[in-house]
Amino acid sequence: MNKFCPTMRNSGRWILMATVLAPALGNFWYPSYATNGSTHVVPHLPNGKSAFSRQTGLQISVDTTWAGDRGYRPVRVTVNASKPVPAEVLLTIKFNAGDGNYSHHSIVVEQDFAMAAGTTSATTTLYVPQLFDWNTLGWELWVDGEKDEQSSMHWGGFNASGNMDLTAMILQGANRNPMATQFFDQFAGKNIDFASTPTNELLDDWKAYSSLDLIISYPEDLQWFAINSPVQFAKLLRWLRAGGNLWVFDVGYDYENMEELESALGIPTSRTSQEQAAPISEISGWQSLPLGDHSKDSVDDLLTLSGLNHDDDAAVLPGRVLDSDDPETALNSKKWFVARPFGMGTVMAFTTPYGRPWSWRRGKNTNMYGGKSTNMDLVERSLLADRLDWRSRHGNDTSRGNYNFNDLLIPDVGTAPVFEFQLLISLFVICIGPLNYWLLRRRDQLPLLLVTVPVAALATTLLLFAYGFLADGIGVIVRARSFTWLDHQAEEAVCWSRLSYYAGIAPPKGLNMPHDTLVYPLLPSRGGYNRFSRRYAQQEREIVSGKGQQLTRGWLGSRTPTQYLTIAARHSTRHIQFESTTEGLVATNQLGVRILQLVVQDHNESFFLGEAFDQRDSLTLTPTTHLKAMLKLRKRLSDNEPQFPPGYESSSSGGRDLGFRLTDSLMETQLGIITSPVAKEWGNGTYIAITEQGPEVSLGLEKITESNSFHIVRGTFVEETSSSD
Repeated sequence: MNKFCPTMRNSGRWILMATVLAPALGNFWYPSYATNGSTHVVPHLPNGKSAFSRQTGLQISVDTTWAGDRGYRPVRVTVNASKPVPAEVLLTIKFNAGDGNYSHHSIVVEQDFAMAAGTTSATTTLYVPQLFDWNTLGWELWVDGEKDEQSSMHWGGFNASGNMDLTAMILQGANRNPMATQFFDQFAGKNIDFASTPTNELLDDWKAYSSLDLIISYPEDLQWFAINSPVQFAKLLRWLRAGGNLWVFDVGYDYENMEELESALGIPTSRTSQEQAAPISEISGWQSLPLGDHSKDSVDDLLTLSGLNHDDDAAVLPGRVLDSDDPETALNSKKWFVARPFGMGTVMAFTTPYGRPWSWRRGKNTNMYGGKSTNMDLVERSLLADRLDWRSRHGNDTSRGNYNFNDLLIPDVGTAPVFEFQLLISLFVICIGPLNYWLLRRRDQLPLLLVTVPVAALATTLLLFAYGFLADGIGVIVRARSFTWLDHQAEEAVCWSRLSYYAGIAPPKGLNMPHDTLVYPLLPSRGGYNRFSRRYAQQEREIVSGKGQQLTRGWLGSRTPTQYLTIAARHSTRHIQFESTTEGLVATNQLGVRILQLVVQDHNESFFLGEAFDQRDSLTLTPTTHLKAMLKLRKRLSDNEPQFPPGYESSSSGGRDLGFRLTDSLMETQLGIITSPVAKEWGNGTYIAITEQGPEVSLGLEKITESNSFHIVRGTFVEETSSSD
């Protein structure tokens, strides 16, 4: 088969033709894609040639080129010396970015690194959260504790990509094709912000992919990276498990290359020779998706994607064929692509190479610039369309207010004690007025009113302040809501958590989060892009990066409700061990936290229930049904559903845009499918546990009080058999 793909298979003449015609056709052929970011070298001479600092003999290059305007951006820093340094040099980079005002930075990240003795170069990568649109950037370079003024830059421009439809990265193995971005542009018919490294290699930290909507590759390229860069490839899979989108092209028109894809991703396959001829949706969890108007309900969509929506048997309209060859009339995606969940993320497998639109292959449309419902149009007609937008997946935009901010406040904390204040003020008015006047007049000391009134006012003010201060305490309280996905076989964990803080006195060192955790602010809703929201979003936040992320200035204020969405993806051996014995199914708690409730679906589609047992304890589970177990979970979830405080009215904004809703995020969707009345199962080898604390949740402080929290864990397991059987 003649294939047109970026691994150079029989494609030389196509690449030659595209190389010759692309400059002439320009944007007429390919939709535009932007270069996001910039590279600055300091110091440099007026003629643009490189130079070295007279103070330290060093030169610094800061490369911010990447894709997207949210998530964590990798900023690559290289420091060169004019000659080998005689001893190790300690370097500190303090990078900042903002919205255009060089005196104000919305984010500052500080990190230490070293230049070894006898060398002339040192490199490091900063992972900088993009919480607001960047227009400017700058940095300070400190050498052995002394600031190098000539190698620092107080203000520089940042080249933003503008309004792009998608952010993507094309993952290519040993045989790279420089025309790959143009080929996918042609396939998608959209403006795409592409991320790339100088050598198209994988990065060492999964946070670098957090700004991307999707990663695009081929089965053989995934295999190449899995073999040649296994550590970095595992980091990319963490991004995918945490909610990313992976699109894999050219799996074969009859899906004959699926095993190569599954092998690269570590997806267990159990196909037999008889199953090779079965519909792809019946094999290994892959689903062919309905096309056209879908439910627009994220829970129903995830159930369909997971193959758990047994009641979703869409009727075929008269005169229309479910698996038609014509993309304009097809009601099912089987001819073009299938999909499956991967943790909280999604993998799509396409039959076609992305260098050739489906309309060309099928011959139904000769319009190579778009035409009837082909290429990206089919994806957008499926239930996967809503997963492509960064803000929709997270249910949040870090620069805007969030509708759900007020539904997870800590009860009875941070609210004014109205009755107590009214009582004290009433007593103050009575005492400072008629009572004070009567006593002084009786003693013939009315001139003392000039003293007693201000003293009483000061005393009352201090009393009110002390009462309000002591009522909420001086420590830090957090209310957490989390969902943790545990893959026992892969020993990987993903944790999404929503953290609501209230600090009587803010800790001087701020919050300390692990290096493998993304932290995104949730802002209170104030009618969208009004002046308050912008000022709150752009407040300066500082991070000191080392073994973890020390969130110092601007992250947690005193006596101010503060919320964050955090996402962690990491190696984890936490699990629940299951063993079949003569007495039944026995569960052993290895999560590291107390389990309040546990429901299990074993590999024989049987259901079990357990209640309250501690870490390392074992419990023989009680057989039950899916309905009874689901109702138990639904009661727990219903009792812990976020609620707006009494008297809250969403219409108080005057009908203006309230921002994004966290209820639309991937986390809340995962919680929703657990108790969905449509699903009849959770999948063989699955358990769901409600726990006292979050096993993978990082709260940022050692001394912190957790209040009214809710944690749920979903995991997969391999059942063991008792040796006595």
